Amino acid sequence: MSRVRVLLVQDSPSDSALLEAYLTRTSRDFEIERAATLDEACRRAHATDCTLLDLSLPDSVGLRSVATFTRVAPEAPLIVLTGLDDGETGTQAVRLGAQDYLVKDDIRGDELGRAIRYAVTRKRTEAELRALTAELEQRSRELARSNSTIFDESPTGMLQVGADGVILSANPAMATLTGGDGGGLVGTAVGGLFHQGQGTELADAVDDVGRTGETRRLDALLVGGDGTTRLVACTLARVTMDESGSPVVLVSADDVTDERSAAIRQAHDQKLEELGRLAAGIAHEIRSPLQYVITSMGFVRNCVEDLLAARIDPDTVAGDLVEAMDEITEGITRIDEIVKGMNVLAHRAPSATTEQHLGDALGFPLAVARGQAPAGTEFVVETDETPPAPLSLGRVQQALLNVLVNAVHAIEDRARLQRRFTGRIEVRTTTVDDAIVVTVADNGIGMDAATLARSTEPFFTTKPEGRGTGQGLPLVRDVVDEHGGTIDITSTPGDGTVVTLRFPLTRPR
Repeated sequence: MSRVRVLLVQDSPSDSALLEAYLTRTSRDFEIERAATLDEACRRAHATDCTLLDLSLPDSVGLRSVATFTRVAPEAPLIVLTGLDDGETGTQAVRLGAQDYLVKDDIRGDELGRAIRYAVTRKRTEAELRALTAELEQRSRELARSNSTIFDESPTGMLQVGADGVILSANPAMATLTGGDGGGLVGTAVGGLFHQGQGTELADAVDDVGRTGETRRLDALLVGGDGTTRLVACTLARVTMDESGSPVVLVSADDVTDERSAAIRQAHDQKLEELGRLAAGIAHEIRSPLQYVITSMGFVRNCVEDLLAARIDPDTVAGDLVEAMDEITEGITRIDEIVKGMNVLAHRAPSATTEQHLGDALGFPLAVARGQAPAGTEFVVETDETPPAPLSLGRVQQALLNVLVNAVHAIEDRARLQRRFTGRIEVRTTTVDDAIVVTVADNGIGMDAATLARSTEPFFTTKPEGRGTGQGLPLVRDVVDEHGGTIDITSTPGDGTVVTLRFPLTRPR
């Protein structure tokens, strides 16, 4: 520390000399100046680093001296000196602004020097702390003004809501959304702005965010003053505390009515497109058995007519008639299987889980895939004799259909890029350990690592608009999860994809 200028306020020359001797004998860091009255001390305090103030002076006595000095020179470090060993007086002196309190008869040189250095350091620290506090308060006021501006000028509807669910303030954008006056919302329950049960849900979310501080997001129907509703995406966050110490929750509401309507329309259009492709595939698959049913029926009709007219010998056509009837039966059975598959697929709700063979879910998805696949696509189907497993047949059928349609699309994409390309889809079922495994492999366009990593994300798709909604593989994942199984996907760009679904033989509890 550099040399410290000390103002010694003492009317006794002998006491002053003794105190000065204590300081100069132990250290050369102190420059001593003297003053005999409080008035003189107050005038000179700002020109020194620390003041030693005796409580018995010609113009002031006791704690009144401390009060006067700290009022006149609040920034000056002060140590009170007295001849009385009175702890209460010392405590009061410190409360009035002194940094320390010393009894003159107990003072030693080192102790006095340490007290002076401590007083100077403490006062400097207090000044720095006050300056820092003032700066923080100023920045807090600026931030509050900035937040208020953001709140008022934001195009997003915003509410400040207390822990009790009562609206404390609303910005103009929220007033516009509700078709009223923002001030008119203050004091009302936040749940009352929303449609029926959604209002209760949002009020509960406000309470939860206020207690936990965890951000929540939910969609709700905001009811305007004229009864019209808007779909809003709400974000709830605890941002501050009010004067009572209770949490304040900021509720922001983005109007997504138009965006969701457009998304719904787009999804609807895509579903219609998918339905058209599905119908085309089914029609193609039904056409083949229907054609040989018609052909065989014509043959049978002609044979019956010839037999009735006695134009042919019954023994010559008996075998052909039996074969034709078998073909008719096979064709009708095939068409019946397709229709049954359509009925199962039409039930979007999960069907009951019962002990069933996985092969029963393969027929219809394969029929659709064959109908949609490019001409010449090879289908290789190898099904081992697998034991029955607890399956929701409709859900498994939906999953397999999505996997096979994706394989068809991948083959179409590669066929557009590569001439003389022949697509190939391999479907195999087997039993491995305690699970039934179905594998669908294609030699289509394949996926890179980034696409593969996101392939089961909802609404993620690399297909052009109208050809995919991004819900295929996510649905497959959900179906497998429902059965306690697993899905594994491997892919090589330009060379194909393998999807492996595993369904346990015993349903997990």
